[in-house]
Amino acid sequence: SSPPPVSNPNTASSTPSPISTPSIEAWIYPGYPACNAQNEYSDGRIIDTLKPEYFTVQTNGTLRQKTLALDGCNGYSSANAADIRAHSTHQFATVSGDIKNTRILFASPTLQAAAISTLTDFAVNSGFSGIELDWEGFGNWTATDYANFKAFTSHLADSLHAKNKLLMIDAPAISDPTYQSYYPFKYEDFSTADFVTIMAYDYQYDYGAGVSVTPDSWLTDIVVWAKQRLPIDKIIIGIPAYGYHGTLGSYSLTIDTFAQSSTYPGFVTRSMNSDGEETWTNGATFYTVQSTASLDHRKALLTTLGIHHVSVWHLGGNQWFTH
Repeated sequence: SSPPPVSNPNTASSTPSPISTPSIEAWIYPGYPACNAQNEYSDGRIIDTLKPEYFTVQTNGTLRQKTLALDGCNGYSSANAADIRAHSTHQFATVSGDIKNTRILFASPTLQAAAISTLTDFAVNSGFSGIELDWEGFGNWTATDYANFKAFTSHLADSLHAKNKLLMIDAPAISDPTYQSYYPFKYEDFSTADFVTIMAYDYQYDYGAGVSVTPDSWLTDIVVWAKQRLPIDKIIIGIPAYGYHGTLGSYSLTIDTFAQSSTYPGFVTRSMNSDGEETWTNGATFYTVQSTASLDHRKALLTTLGIHHVSVWHLGGNQWFTH
């Protein structure tokens, strides 16, 4: 069963003002190799929305705050949260979660109510714009998992909206009926969420080393699919700033920041492919990175497709747009 939404009965319910369009957003996660994130978001670049990962669901179904003291750079501290606010117009605290752990959360109305209360209170007390749920492993979700997720997000949205805060949920990349068949997740089911962030990357995990992280044709199909199912201003397209390397054709892949990629043999020989990614091979190893030109290429494509909100994974060791 699901808990009732946690809200203050003395606070009038109202939906917050939407994020202005167009907007650029960026994720931040704690620890190596993303420790340069603070220098990057404070260097003068325009980022409307910063999204630090401040919470995770533990194996017992409870929330744990990711802190500077326990999780390293970019973890929560009052100073870190203040710095995030100072360098962005909007801020969302991201909550990570493995499906095994969130199942424990879903099994307990008490745990759900506690999580909703914790996240709502954090959004209010931190002065952040809202909460983003990044609960992945979508291919392993059952119909029950999905029903529980929909119910939980509806209650969380009610609680946040009662405090004039926003809810963002992360979603798998779905480009056609075949991809839809892999997941119970349907974009059109989330009318209560303010934004659905579609993670349009990780194509290499489906097809092995040698392909782009986000092919243009796949990205285009994702956007077309989403626009048929969601209002345009609710759609956020997540794009990669990261690269990877692995033996050609294999599925044993290593994710790299641009800074890491720049140290690998053959980096100076890289060239841009038709998807805007910079690639090279060294022996049997394939490498791809996202340069400033890559990010500009992808943003230009999304603009032509009518997308207003773009979110970049991730700050800390990666390149950024020209402007």
